[in-house]
Amino acid sequence: MSSVAGTAERLLCSRCQKPLNAPIGRDLGDLRCSSCDSRFKVVAFPSLFKDLQRSEGHEIQAENEAACYNHPHKKADIVCEDCGRFLCSLCDIQIGARHTCPACIDLAKENKSELTVNRTLHDSIALSLAILPALMWPITLVTAPAAIFYAIRHWKTPTSLIPRSKIRPLAAIIIGVIQLVLWATLFVGMLR
Repeated sequence: MSSVAGTAERLLCSRCQKPLNAPIGRDLGDLRCSSCDSRFKVVAFPSLFKDLQRSEGHEIQAENEAACYNHPHKKADIVCEDCGRFLCSLCDIQIGARHTCPACIDLAKENKSELTVNRTLHDSIALSLAILPALMWPITLVTAPAAIFYAIRHWKTPTSLIPRSKIRPLAAIIIGVIQLVLWATLFVGMLR
């Protein structure tokens, strides 16, 4: 048995490269090449039956159109539901009702897991622990050390699927330290 290469318009024999006379349908099954008499077991991927016009992607026509993350000259048709990247129809991988990109598929394969639907943004949590309680200053006595601990604890934890800098956890640590210094100054002033 050999593999079959081709598109929905024309399936080619992998041995002699002659067109296979096969009805294009969802179930191709067993085929035989009329030229070299090779036998094939054909399992067709859903993309074989996609609209070929859509699969080529469209060139960007206007300046205000979004571009594909992987193909800057192609118009973005959809957003990856896992990482938020703009995708052209070439890069869009539809799994059921979900749309995802090749990078997210690769990430799932690397982790030997299912596709990551979302990821906890620990850097944002640490920054929120440092900033939001400042509106009600008495609780910063508890949340400032918590923000510092949380930022340090999750320093090496993967951030978003799209790489982010370490500015947020660093800001959380700095703000937490400032709040603790202010509390220490307040307590020392009260003791005198």
